[in-house]
Amino acid sequence: MTKICDIDKFISSFAKREYSESWDNDGIMLCGDVNKEVKRAAVCLEINESIIDLAIKTGCDLIITHHPFIFRPLKGICENDYKFISLLIKNNISVLSYHTRYDAAQGGINDVLANTLGLSDIKPFGGGENPMGRFGELDCEMTPEEFAKYIKEKLLISSMRCALCGKKIKTVAVLGGGGKDFLYDAAAVADAYVTGDLSHNAFIDAKVLGISLYEAGHYHTENAGACHLEKLIKAEFPDIETKAFDSGSPFEII
Repeated sequence: MTKICDIDKFISSFAKREYSESWDNDGIMLCGDVNKEVKRAAVCLEINESIIDLAIKTGCDLIITHHPFIFRPLKGICENDYKFISLLIKNNISVLSYHTRYDAAQGGINDVLANTLGLSDIKPFGGGENPMGRFGELDCEMTPEEFAKYIKEKLLISSMRCALCGKKIKTVAVLGGGGKDFLYDAAAVADAYVTGDLSHNAFIDAKVLGISLYEAGHYHTENAGACHLEKLIKAEFPDIETKAFDSGSPFEII
């Protein structure tokens, strides 16, 4: 019999608690009993109304997310917060979240992103003792324009914002999600940097640093890593049913 605490212990064995950033909130988000048996678990990037509906319809006992279900301290519970929490409690669904610790973990979000882009000789960068970013080598050099097309094909995206420096690209740094604070670290090790969300100033700085910069979207740089977590759980706990649910991007490009 697999319990909620067993799944938390397993994920924490590689996405270690000490890997979490000081500002982060992850781990057990919503749970009445950590010794509760799990028969069906959903794994996704983040919780939204459609994910909760799917979890209820498919009889899930547990939802495991990358983005924290509860990120900031709750000073009150109203509107959507109340609706989501109420639905989960009424249907006896617990929630576990593994955020920056899964970013930094070996085989986590950023290793999956590096592998999706076909990088080899992957190494960590940025973030001090527990680096979240990864960098590695492409099979062959590409122009910045060729690499932009390559990213779109690999991450299944139609468009993205870029700052192209002109020189050919062989070494690539990646960091899923909001990676603007790691631009200077990336420029120290790579010819190009792929991340999810960037500021206006990041594109200006990239031109000065001489690194090609690609904003591939928070969802598109992290969703594959969330799906990979479902495979790890399924392999470790074959007695429970697991399903990767697609949270979807919260915005449309028109």
